Amino acid sequence: MADGGTEHADQPDESFIYLRLAGDRFDAPGMPANSIIEVQRLSELIYDVARGVWLEQNPGRSRVPSAFVAALDLRLVSIGEGSALPVLRLPRPTAEDEEFLPVFDTAREVILDTFASVSDDRRLPDYFPRAALPALRRVGKTLADSDSMTLGNPRRALPDAQEPRRVEVGVETVEILECIDAALAAQPGPAELEGVVTEFDGYRGRFELRDLHGVIHVCKLASFEREVSEAVKAALAPDGVTAPDVVVSGIGVRDIRDRLNDLWDVHDVRVIRTYREKALMQKLSVVKGLRHGWWGGSSEAPDRDAVRSLEAALPRLGLLDVALAIGANAEGSVVLEWTRGTTAYTAHLEPGGNLFLCSDNTDTDELDERQLDYSEARLVRFVESGRIDV
Repeated sequence: MADGGTEHADQPDESFIYLRLAGDRFDAPGMPANSIIEVQRLSELIYDVARGVWLEQNPGRSRVPSAFVAALDLRLVSIGEGSALPVLRLPRPTAEDEEFLPVFDTAREVILDTFASVSDDRRLPDYFPRAALPALRRVGKTLADSDSMTLGNPRRALPDAQEPRRVEVGVETVEILECIDAALAAQPGPAELEGVVTEFDGYRGRFELRDLHGVIHVCKLASFEREVSEAVKAALAPDGVTAPDVVVSGIGVRDIRDRLNDLWDVHDVRVIRTYREKALMQKLSVVKGLRHGWWGGSSEAPDRDAVRSLEAALPRLGLLDVALAIGANAEGSVVLEWTRGTTAYTAHLEPGGNLFLCSDNTDTDELDERQLDYSEARLVRFVESGRIDV
């Protein structure tokens, strides 16, 4: 399950990773013969993840140094509380191997992050090394339905006031991993995601996209896509909200529920709704919700055709640098209001396909009013320039 508390006594500070096996069969002295393999598989997972972390930190290298392999020498030094508390220790490496210790510690945290993410969100973190997935899938295979395995970091790796992490792995987690593995084995292909860019990491060439359902996706740029990188930066929401909606095109794989997770080789990012258009859509949605009697017994709900006409015009109006207020009147018209300098402007999209336009210069008292047939081009021109096309 997700990160948990510390109900049981911790292992000695010498342990590299906290490991507790829970279940009736682990209470008796000695470890069940088919369960000792879980310790071996966990050790293999730590190595594979550490290898992936080191290769990520050393681009251009395809193999880890031989000293790396020698330094990651995990030892099972004791088994406590029957067979429930195996203690895995990493002997102090030589001075020349000290550089690998941060990598090993990072690998442990990545493993904890991964099991927590799989249990809670049914997905792998984007930074989990995919080459380590086979080793990840093997962990927990011997667990019975009533068994569980708890992993965590030792107290020695934490500040004094911080509680150690504990992540529980059960049969359900193992089954989810099998589904993830099956989904990853699916054939990748062209895919698109729609949403808002919330974070951008230019150094790693990737960004995060929040889709229409609030799910965060990691998108990796294709190589040498400077124009796409600039498009991502231009669409970035500094506060996570104020940004245009974009469609991102790249390569992806659909999971067992036919949902896209992350994208890579992103080669196109295009704006489909500016932030102004989105703000106007939100204002219009309030108007659409008004019903008969919203402003007294005889007030009419906004005319549906007028609402649809304005909806169709929003993409063009959203491109204009004009602060539009959107409302309604009691006769069923949809009303736009804005100012430019000393002139106040009003546009009424009226029932029956009519358009009332008005400009009022409060400085000179110059007033211009026209009653016309509705035309999207006429409305947009009036908002953009203040001129009335007859």
